[in-house]
Amino acid sequence: MDDRELLARARTGEERAFEELFDRHARPVLAFARSKVAVAADADDLAQAAFVLLWERRRDLELVGESALPWLLGAVRLLALANARAAARRGVALDATQDVVDVRPGPDRAAEVAELEARVAAAVAGLDATDREIYRLCVDEGRSYAEAATALGLTNATLRGRLARVRVRLRAELDILKGV
Repeated sequence: MDDRELLARARTGEERAFEELFDRHARPVLAFARSKVAVAADADDLAQAAFVLLWERRRDLELVGESALPWLLGAVRLLALANARAAARRGVALDATQDVVDVRPGPDRAAEVAELEARVAAAVAGLDATDREIYRLCVDEGRSYAEAATALGLTNATLRGRLARVRVRLRAELDILKGV
């Protein structure tokens, strides 16, 4: 059974089909994630996040070929880029003894990443002012919900609800990882 068939079965909620996808691709996805970050635990998190994203997107995802692996590797690449940017914005310094892995895209992916960034920026610009601030504080700057809620004069529950709605709206508008 190919990955398209397994994904179709996973769409109906069949967990065993998704487990089969995981079993097929976990090793190469983890190996690829390890090539993108310096810390093994971060690679584990990236690989896990890619599979979680696959599960969340299973209902609307259309594979380009017969395998889910290219999509999963693209997801790891984009998640690694997003994590690196968030860390840079927060001013997180790397330990001098830690190996630094360059996660910037090569020339073949630079235009694609630039296009995605422009689409995200345009979609965020379309949000109302409060939602843009919530996005900036929580997503771009990586602040905690409590910090962002205090800065905006909102309750923690209100901020969490609005951020959840913002994420749903942006996912629907952007469909960022479809076909990656």
